[in-house]
Amino acid sequence: MLLFIENSLYSVGIFNKRPHKIKWDKIMQILELLKYFLLAIIQGVSEVLPISSSGHLILTQEILGLDISNMSTSIFLHIGSLLAVLVFYAKTLRSLITGCVNYVIYKETRKKNWPHVKLFLLIIVASLPAGIIGIFFKSKIEEIFSNTIFIGINLIITGILLFFLTRKKGKKTTEEMTFFDALKIGLFQTIGVLPGISRSGITTIGGKVNNLNDESAVNFAFLLFIPVTLGSGLLEIFEIMNGNLILSEAEIVLYVIGMIVSFIVTYFSLKFILQIIKKGKFYYFSFYCLIMGLLVIILHL
Repeated sequence: MLLFIENSLYSVGIFNKRPHKIKWDKIMQILELLKYFLLAIIQGVSEVLPISSSGHLILTQEILGLDISNMSTSIFLHIGSLLAVLVFYAKTLRSLITGCVNYVIYKETRKKNWPHVKLFLLIIVASLPAGIIGIFFKSKIEEIFSNTIFIGINLIITGILLFFLTRKKGKKTTEEMTFFDALKIGLFQTIGVLPGISRSGITTIGGKVNNLNDESAVNFAFLLFIPVTLGSGLLEIFEIMNGNLILSEAEIVLYVIGMIVSFIVTYFSLKFILQIIKKGKFYYFSFYCLIMGLLVIILHL
């Protein structure tokens, strides 16, 4: 494109000679950097807010003509979000790990540390359905449902579910959850594999359906984000280490920049969403999903 512009300017006489001094390659590098900034911001916001990160990344590719078909791009952006969640929930995770270790080592403190062990087991149980779907069917599902029209429909479905189901007032905390509750929430999370269906939103809805209060439902949804993203990230890293996926130095730099931006945006988005939850306004995002879904369908048609 830039070469076409250069030749056009030369042909109409704006340039007396070909502008070799103009560093088009530098401009292309800046544009590539801006692309990753944009994708990282979209990832950081849409991963935390119940508006579907995968759907928005695909729509960004469609609307702006960006190439994000390389799975590494998505994985590195998700790793940035994962690191933000780990930092944000560091206190909870630290007490969880300490409690589990003390439960194993010190028999006399097992009753005291059981809530930590139980939460750890609840996370594992709830992660199993999404893990199975992710390993065996995720690529096929994304291949079939990554069409723009499906994303629009799924955004509308997300909006409807958010509007009607997140307004339910639950009473239970994560300490009162049963393993059957965790399994049901995990089944809800599997629906989040569909582009346009928000993983955080549908998992929070699963918590609300199982009578969790707002804060517990959201916190458990983001704790479930950790094993799911960690698993997919590790698989991608193993491919890179085994030489199945070769990255250039320029790609690595861009991925790291994208990961840092994704980390920062995700962290502050987490603070924002918890404030919304405390005000009982979680269902507000349903309006965005409904409007966005309708616009996507109209533009597609």
